[in-house]
This record gives sequence, C-alpha cells and structure tokens, in this order.
Amino acid sequence: MKLVVCVFIFLGILSATESAKRSRRLLQNPSVHSSTCEAPLWNYYTGDNWPLAGVLETTKPKFVLRIKGLDSEGRYRPGRKHTVSVRMTKHNKKSKKPIKITGFYVMLERVGSILEECGGQGVFKTSKAKSLKTASPPSGCNQPLILDIGKRQVKFGTGKWVAPTCGDVIMRTYIRGSDRRIYNDADGLDERYQTLTKRLSPSLH
Repeated sequence: MKLVVCVFIFLGILSATESAKRSRRLLQNPSVHSSTCEAPLWNYYTGDNWPLAGVLETTKPKFVLRIKGLDSEGRYRPGRKHTVSVRMTKHNKKSKKPIKITGFYVMLERVGSILEECGGQGVFKTSKAKSLKTASPPSGCNQPLILDIGKRQVKFGTGKWVAPTCGDVIMRTYIRGSDRRIYNDADGLDERYQTLTKRLSPSLH
C-alpha cells in the first residue's frame, strides 16, 4: 500500500513539474501556421526584457520597439507610411553576454471597434530590400510584421507600416533572442517600462 501511495505522489510531483515547465513556455512549433495571417509559432521559454523595472534604477531593457514618422507628440500620421524597427539597446550591446535577435513579430491591435472607414489598424507593407534585417508580412496578409532568420543573429530588424486614417492602435512585439528565449512586455507592466508595446493615436494636426 505504501508503495502505491509513493508512486502516486511521485507521479503527481512529476505532473506538476511538467505543468510548471509548460506554463513558462510558449508552447508553439516554429514550422506550423494555422493561417497565413497568424504569428509564427516558437517553442522557447519566456525571458525578462526589463528585469525589476521600476524597482532597481540600474536595470535597463534588452530590446526596444521604435517607430519613425510620428509627429512631435508621438502620434501617427493618418494614412502615411512609418518605419517600424525592433532593436537591441545600447545596454544590451555592451553587456558581457549580449542577446541578439534571431526573429521577431509585431502584432497590430485595434482599440475599440474597427471602423472600415478608418482602414482597420493599418497595414504592414513588404519591403523591396533583400537584406535579412528587413521584415515582411506573410504572403497574402497585411499583418503581422515578421522577421524569422533562424540561426542568423542581427542587432535590429525593420519594416513599413501604413497607418489607418483614424482611431487608436496598439503594436505588440515578440522577440526571439539568441539565448533561445522569447521577449515581450509582461502583462501588468507599468506603461513607463513598456519598450516593446506602443499605443498610437492619430495626429491632431
């Protein structure tokens, strides 16, 4: 009887351990897409882009999302093309073990209802550049913006986004690091420390 109980306890611990491991993973397969407009599926543990953000002043993020072409108030220009880039920070580059980019994707989310007259959440455009650092949306899809270069490692990747004509949009970035971890802004993270998420409103000018 004791042996049976011990076996059950062992199996319970093993099951809990495996469950905990799965909860820390993005349970995904890099070669599978359920549709051409969905994000790539990567099977890696999640990383911490900004350790102890707001707790220790000495900590810095590893990666940032930047958007060029915004107005002086950080608002997008309706209907205009903007350059979107995902980059390593200077802090990351100078660290003892810098973490480079082996892939990323940027998702677009509409805030509130999607108005057809606004052009949805805008579209990502395929760049004509042949550089591996240039990201493109999947064939036949205007989002997400994807850079997936496998074993190669880069310091940044760029793409083009044509903004909608009105309404707020959120960009969320997910990065696959050279350390085999996925980086994004954690849920509940203070907006001041969200370097991979941008909420964008249309320019008032």
